[in-house]
This record gives sequence, structure tokens and C-alpha cells, in this order.
Amino acid sequence: MGRALPTIRDRDYLLDRSGVIFKVIGDVHPNSHWLGYVKYHPDERGDRTLFGKTYRQNTVVSKAFGSWPTAPSATSTLPRSGA
Repeated sequence: MGRALPTIRDRDYLLDRSGVIFKVIGDVHPNSHWLGYVKYHPDERGDRTLFGKTYRQNTVVSKAFGSWPTAPSATSTLPRSGA
């Protein structure tokens, strides 16, 4: 048997295999993906580090949005197999 997937909740962070950090939106997701947006991405010009890699914050998505953003490019999905 495979191992159980962890419970992913609203505002959790996920790190994908390419090093991009996503912030999860909501508690209900399709079976194949989690819904969220890119919060941090690897960038030598960034001001923070994680696991020895330098990251920059995504400035496209407002820090203060409390509901779904209107721009379709502001949200994305992360395949569960990629996190």
C-alpha cells in the first residue's frame, strides 16, 4: 500500500521539485492538484534563503488579497505528484 497523503490546508506552503514555493488557497482541492499561487521563486536577487537556495517573493500577487483574485494568471495548480 502507498503512504497516505498529508492533509493540506488553506495557507500551507508547498515546495515543488523545481524549488518553487506555492501558497495553498482553500481546503478543498481536486484529487490530482492543489490550488494555490507562487509565493516565492528561486532568484539570485532574492532576499531570503531556504535549504541554501536564494528566493525572491512573487510581487504579482497582492500580499493582502482576501478572496479570489480576478486575474486568471494569479492562481495556478500544483500537481500532487510534483510537491
